[in-house]
Parts: sequence; C-alpha cells; structure tokens
Amino acid sequence: MLAFKNLAALVIAALVAMGAADGTLLRREAQQGSTDEYDVKVSRSMGSGNSATVVKWHAAYKIGARDQDKQNEVDITISDLAYEGVNFGQFGDKEPPKNANYKAYLDVRNHMTEPQPVEKSSPAKQWLLFDFLELPEKEIKVGDTWKAEVQPPEMMGKAKLSLDAKLVGEDVFQGKPVWVIEVTGTRVPFTGTIKVGLNSADTPQDVKVTGTIDVTSKVLLEKGSCRTLSTTTKTHVEQELELESVPMQMDVDVDSSMVLKG
Repeated sequence: MLAFKNLAALVIAALVAMGAADGTLLRREAQQGSTDEYDVKVSRSMGSGNSATVVKWHAAYKIGARDQDKQNEVDITISDLAYEGVNFGQFGDKEPPKNANYKAYLDVRNHMTEPQPVEKSSPAKQWLLFDFLELPEKEIKVGDTWKAEVQPPEMMGKAKLSLDAKLVGEDVFQGKPVWVIEVTGTRVPFTGTIKVGLNSADTPQDVKVTGTIDVTSKVLLEKGSCRTLSTTTKTHVEQELELESVPMQMDVDVDSSMVLKG
C-alpha cells in the first residue's frame, strides 16, 4: 500500500511538472465595462546637448463589448495634455488641444487597431499603440522569447517594428501579481512616409523617412488578464528625411513611461 501511495505521488508530481513545462498561454482578457487609466510621460531630445521636450497626459481606455472576431471596442480618452520646454508661439504654431477622444478595437493578443478620432485629435495619438505589446501566439514559460510586432510613433512612419520579447519572470506591482517582460531591438530598420509642415501656415507634405531604432523596454502584465500595468521604454532613433530632395538627418532619444493609476 505504501509503495502504491508513493507511486501515485510520483505520478501527480510528474503531471504537475509536465503542466509547468507546457507553459502559459498569454491572452488579453478584457472585461466589458472596465476602464484602465494611465499616466503617460514622453521625454524627447534631438542630438547631444539639446534640452529635452517633455509631454505628459492622462489616458483612459474604456472596454466595450466583444464582437464575433473576439475584438473588444475601446473608447480612448486623452486629457490634461501638457508640454514642458516648448514655445508654441515661436514659429507660429498653435498649442494642441489638451483633450481628445478615439475609438479602437483590442483583440486577445493585445493587438489594437489604429485609433480613429471621434472629435479632436492629439499629438498623443502617435503613442497610443507603442505601449501595447503583442502577446505570443503559443504557450510560453519563463525564459522563452518571441518576435513581437509593435506600432512605432508616427514620426517613424506606419510600418510595424519587429522586436525581441522575453518572459523573464514574475513579480508584484501595485499589489497585483505580474509577468515581467523585456523587449529589445538593436538597429531595427524602418521606412515609411510621414506628414511634415515647417510651421502651422504650411500645408503638410508627404516625406519619406528611413532609419534605425534601438529599443529597451520593461513591460509588466497583470497575470490572468494580461492587461498592461506598466511600461518603461528607452529608444534611440537615427533617421533621415527627404525634404524636397534634400536629406535631413536626425538623432532622437526618447524615454517614455505608461503606468496604471493605482
């Protein structure tokens, strides 16, 4: 009888070990009616020795119903947009609106469609997708890696970036158990077209942009729901703009953070 009990214990232990080895399927379980509110900060400097431009805002993502394609409608509200280190009157520019509203759709792998403005648009729009990490297609365990497609800010065009994501462990954030994920990319190439106007009186023109980006990011996802609780990202961008056939090279360093309001 004792030998049988020992055998049964070994079988159970083996099954548990097999389950752990199989890993976890990370999926965004968005709850209809819930609202996730974040404080966002972006600090950008162009070239060495130049002072940084800092932009802050509050972002709220209200989750709506899920459709037959397993996508949840999301109402996005940007509020309290504030700049530091910017003189809007210097080149005739107008200060952008402090508030804006968008609609988008979010699926179970944390893909969000491009937000469409409901009323006013905002410069914050270009960052609304950058902080949402694509979840892996298959089950993973701590130490595993996957390729994640990320939508960069609009200053780099519309093409998505392919970055390396790694599940490095578990932790606790704001009293909630989280998955800790590191996202990196070294000299990842990009190319695209952006709208550029030298000042508010100009009609924006299509300009080709090419370059590379270095990315280091730490992402905290709530275990179970996989909602984003925090992202902290450092990027270095080297890009070239073809303005009226005259190339203009730019080096930009950007530090950004998005943290759930606790």
